[in-house]
Amino acid sequence: MQTVELAVAAEELGDDGAFVRTHRFAPQLASPFPLLAAIAARTRRIELGTGVIDMRWHIGFMTLEPLPQVQQYICLSVCTDIISVMRILIVGQGPVATVLATSFEPHVQLALAVREPEGEYRTVQSRRVRAGSRGITSRRVELMSLPSVPMGWDAVVSTAAPDAPGMRDLLTRVDAGVVMAVSQVPSEVAVLAKLAGERPWGIVVPGFLAWGTGPVSYWRTGSLFTVAGSASPILRGTFDRALPEASVAIALLQAATTMPIVAGLHSVGYDLARAAPLSRRLARAADEARSAVAADYDLPTPRRVLPAAVRAALWGFPRLAPMNLTDYLSAHFGGHRMQTVRMLTDWITSGRSHGLATIELEELRKQLGGEKWWSMH
Repeated sequence: MQTVELAVAAEELGDDGAFVRTHRFAPQLASPFPLLAAIAARTRRIELGTGVIDMRWHIGFMTLEPLPQVQQYICLSVCTDIISVMRILIVGQGPVATVLATSFEPHVQLALAVREPEGEYRTVQSRRVRAGSRGITSRRVELMSLPSVPMGWDAVVSTAAPDAPGMRDLLTRVDAGVVMAVSQVPSEVAVLAKLAGERPWGIVVPGFLAWGTGPVSYWRTGSLFTVAGSASPILRGTFDRALPEASVAIALLQAATTMPIVAGLHSVGYDLARAAPLSRRLARAADEARSAVAADYDLPTPRRVLPAAVRAALWGFPRLAPMNLTDYLSAHFGGHRMQTVRMLTDWITSGRSHGLATIELEELRKQLGGEKWWSMH
């Protein structure tokens, strides 16, 4: 305990690191890993590590056995963070951020970074809409002002675009071991990868539609979340349920299948029944987007999107949804129109660079008024 207290005091005094040596005849130092894990549970920022470990006094696999299997990490300071309590910062306070906050394991320390926090803590609540629902899930989280977020997070998960005002500075300034974003916009993903540098990074893909406040209601259309990227093995273990893992390319391919169809709904006021005659064109737009993503990531040519499948989705989803889907899509995607335009622009730019057809994507962008936006950017 004396060593733990010394490390805590060192962090408070501003020291950068605490390193533990081995000593065969001192019980607390015979193996440094349990002691380092205990220090990690009491500290936030300080880097942890070992001194020289004389392998003549150790059996190799027994020395390494206490460490978790982490694909992207060799650094001991990060490994001991995995053993200890995870500290995760969620940027944002919308419905997706709320569902995210209520989906982590109870022992994970969470905070929400918002522009204008009201108070020091908030109780966030979510409710899955389905037959036999478990009711409301609540989580008390700390609130932090976005410009003054402190250092020392194991992971930062942003529900805002990585290049949104203030986000570049936050993701660069905050010394987080892992950076992730809720995004499937190709250019935003590229910005995130650049800001991450050598740190593990990835994207979180929601598999639900969410609305309302206090509590936030959500309707699952797939897995609650899918995590993709090099940080996936680390973040997946912090949720209160098993989550699927995918490559970034597959996650972007998924968005390229659905978002051109959502973009096409704009011209009919997000009325899915009125969009049925557009099924063939929307399927072609999805094909163009999927081909662009596949070319970017050297994937095989993807299968064609069948117009019949588009028509079936347009017919079935309004009947399955527990809310007025037209109102939801109009409020959500209508309010994020420029993000949809950016996504279309990314596919068009990529498709052109690979000599692929982008006719339907360009028409969708024109309908959204995106040509003027694109010329300004």
